[in-house]
Amino acid sequence: MPRAIRELRVERGLTQEALARLVGVSSLSVSDWENLYKRPRQESVEKLATVLEVPVEEIELAPAKKTGPPVGWKHTPETKARISQRVREARNGQHGHEAVASGEAA
Repeated sequence: MPRAIRELRVERGLTQEALARLVGVSSLSVSDWENLYKRPRQESVEKLATVLEVPVEEIELAPAKKTGPPVGWKHTPETKARISQRVREARNGQHGHEAVASGEAA
């Protein structure tokens, strides 16, 4: 069963900064991995496994990125209205909240 990077790091008495140095990345990257915000590149996963002395399969990784909004996320009616208005403006050649009529100075 995959184990959290933080758990493995702490068991070995390493700080985020120390682990980052050993793997060759920034401490911000380690933080992002531990919080499952980002997924490390394969080469970093392999270095993590070596440094943490565990098989690659034992390291918990963030899920692969998905496109689109998070599951269960919905636009509010107000947001839908704003989006529809912006689409209409774009189709009509309007920019932002100002309409630029042909022949008029901007």
